[in-house]
Amino acid sequence: IVCNSKATQMEAERLFKKSRGKSREVYPPILYQGPSTTFKREKRFVLMTGGANKNMKTIVKAFQRFRQTHPGYSLAIFGGYDPDICNEEGVVFESMERYYEFLARSSGLVFCSTHEGLGLPPLEAMSCKCPLVLADIPSLRETCAEAAFFVDPMDAESIARGMEECVINHDEWVKRSAQGAIRYAQMSENAGKELIEIYEGLV
Repeated sequence: IVCNSKATQMEAERLFKKSRGKSREVYPPILYQGPSTTFKREKRFVLMTGGANKNMKTIVKAFQRFRQTHPGYSLAIFGGYDPDICNEEGVVFESMERYYEFLARSSGLVFCSTHEGLGLPPLEAMSCKCPLVLADIPSLRETCAEAAFFVDPMDAESIARGMEECVINHDEWVKRSAQGAIRYAQMSENAGKELIEIYEGLV
C-alpha cells in the first residue's frame, strides 16, 4: 500500500493488519509554485471546502467571533456552498478560478478538517507564503509542523484565536509558512524515484 503520509500509513496498517510491513509513505510533490512577486496581503481569510469533513459551519461561527473585534475582514469560501450560511455577514463564496490569487493575497488559510489523509490546500498555501490556521490532526502536524498555528477543529473559540494570532503576528506566520514550503519540498523531493522503486519491485 502506497500512502501519502505517515499518518495515513499508520491508519491503513491499523485497518488492514496484513498490510504491516507492506506499506510505505511517499509524500507527493506540490507542483504549484507561488508567485515570485510578493503581493500586499489584504484583510481576508481563505477557507477551502468541498466536503462534509471541511467543518464549514464551525469555521464560520469562529469567524463571526473574530469579526467582532476585526470588522474589516471577510471570509472567502472556495470549492463548496452551504445555503445555511450564505447570508452570514462578511462571508462570500468564490470561484476556484481565483483560489491561487487569494492565497497570494490573503491574510491566511483556515483549514480545519476533522480528517485528512494529507491535506493539499495547506501545502499549496505554504507555496504562496500564506499563514496557516490548521486543525490539530496527525496528518497536518506531520506535513506542516512549525509552519502553522494549530487549533481544535471542533471548537469555534480555538479557531477564532488562531485567526487572531495570524493577524497580530502576521509577518511571523508568513515567514513560517515559507519555511514550511521548503521543509515539505525536502520531504517530497524523492517521490518519483521512490514510486519507480516500488513498481520495479512489484514487476
